[in-house]
Amino acid sequence: AESEPALRAQALRTLAALDPEGAIDHLEPLLSAPDEPVRREAFVGLLRHGGIEGILCAGEPLLAAIRSPDAEQRRFAAGVLEGTHSPGFARALTALLADPEASVRSAAVRAVGVAQTPSMWPRTVGLLADRVDDVRRTAGPKALANGVGLSRRGRRQAA
Repeated sequence: AESEPALRAQALRTLAALDPEGAIDHLEPLLSAPDEPVRREAFVGLLRHGGIEGILCAGEPLLAAIRSPDAEQRRFAAGVLEGTHSPGFARALTALLADPEASVRSAAVRAVGVAQTPSMWPRTVGLLADRVDDVRRTAGPKALANGVGLSRRGRRQAA
């Protein structure tokens, strides 16, 4: 039974990718689903495949989660940003990387890692000195991966 929300979430990701025109109709009602994986994929699907309407539909509740006083909401928002794989959310990630809650900072580091946003690399490196072990452990591989990726891109552009 525990795997059911995860399976539903995977199905939503596939549905949004295969039917971007129907993404809003299928995913908007799930923005408030009780199962976090389902809710997360509804946001991700709308942001990645819903076009302008999907971004507008998911954007306001995502901003509310980013600005929420509830750390779980902010951690959820970082997970959504991770799922988008988009470098276009650097401003939101900057705020989440500086969050007072360690779980939010760790989730934001994971999002930076998949977005591969060059401007975020120095902030990720800065978290190598975080006071919380979990944040440092999460930041280490992401900073290294982003740094290696930047080095490779720089060498390719110089050639």
